[in-house]
Order: sequence, then structure tokens, then C-alpha cells
Amino acid sequence: MLNAEVEEYLESLNKSNEKRTVVLYGLAAHVCIKLTCFDLIRKGYKVYIVVDAVTSMNHSDRNVALEAMRVAGANLTTFQSLVFELLRTLDHPCFREMLKIIKDKPDDPLDLHYFPSLYGEQVNDELNEN
Repeated sequence: MLNAEVEEYLESLNKSNEKRTVVLYGLAAHVCIKLTCFDLIRKGYKVYIVVDAVTSMNHSDRNVALEAMRVAGANLTTFQSLVFELLRTLDHPCFREMLKIIKDKPDDPLDLHYFPSLYGEQVNDELNEN
């Protein structure tokens, strides 16, 4: 769901920089995030979805959207994993500041048991029983 303004901005970035990686997060995972993800993948971008930073009004919509994006080629990650991937090393100048943010972040229980590809059907059934 890339609009003309966003496409123009991406084009300007591409002229000055060959990096083609996008991190997506936000509301309406099953509509806005998913359609944007599909557009970016079609345009050759590497897309990361921050699973603990996307939502929908109901968990089923969110989980089905996450699985569809994964199947389409998006990389599913978490906020903490993304931060450490970006920092790469303890020596990064922002490491201590980011560590404070991560430590202050409350646990966010995720309803991820839709994903048969991540857990297998038997595990999904066991999770749904609990």
C-alpha cells in the first residue's frame, strides 16, 4: 500500500544509497502493514516485520497477516532482536542507551500459536489447550 509520496521518497533514497532494507511496525497488520510489505517485496526490498510492534483488532487477523508476510519473504523479528542486530556489538556508541530501553520494556505476551511453520501443528494444539 505504497502511495505516490512514499514511492517518491524511496526513489530519492535509492539514488543516494543502495541499501534496500525496510523495517515495518504499526497498526492494522492485516491491512496496512501487510499490503505495504507485499509492495516493498515486489519492488525488491528486504523487509523486516517487528512482530511485537504490530497489531490488529483481533489476534487472528494479526497472526494470519504475519504468516502471509513470512511466506511472501518478509523476515519476522522482535524489537530486542532488531536492536541487537542493528547495534552488532557491545562497543557500539548507542549500546548502553538501548540497553536501558530494552530493560524498561515490559513483557508483552504474544499470541503466536497460529504459526504452524514455527511450532508444528501438535505444538499449536497444545498451546491452544492452555
